[in-house]
Amino acid sequence: MIRQNLGIDFTPALDGTTGHVEGTAQRGQLAPWAAGLGVLLLLGAVLLGRRWLGRNPKMFGRLRATSPISGQLFGEVRLSGRRMPIAPPAFAVPGRGTVSGAPAPEPDGVKLRIGYGPVGEPADPTDCRLGRLVIVNGVAFEWCRDDAH
Repeated sequence: MIRQNLGIDFTPALDGTTGHVEGTAQRGQLAPWAAGLGVLLLLGAVLLGRRWLGRNPKMFGRLRATSPISGQLFGEVRLSGRRMPIAPPAFAVPGRGTVSGAPAPEPDGVKLRIGYGPVGEPADPTDCRLGRLVIVNGVAFEWCRDDAH
């Protein structure tokens, strides 16, 4: 092909010499790869954090616990954060549980998920909408809007 295109006579051959040959390989720089990996890890952490925050919204308002039979007040707390315990001293109830925010198609985008039951027994979570009353294992929980929200 070289002879036809360029008119050069080319016959490859070894010259018969022996010796030690050294070579190098281009590997690139580690710093750009490490920086790129760091940026990807940071982006992944931000996306996971946003997803977690979306699935665990902040609560607002007040949660009141009463006896559904006698109307006796067991306690009332101002909701804050993403999760709170249902236990003494805030609530004088015979069991334990938790209340947490959950995403909802409501105008505020939040509903409460209340898990409450006798001590030592699992508590199935029940959803509570703003301004509504739910009865969970013999205790009536009512979620009321707070003036601050």
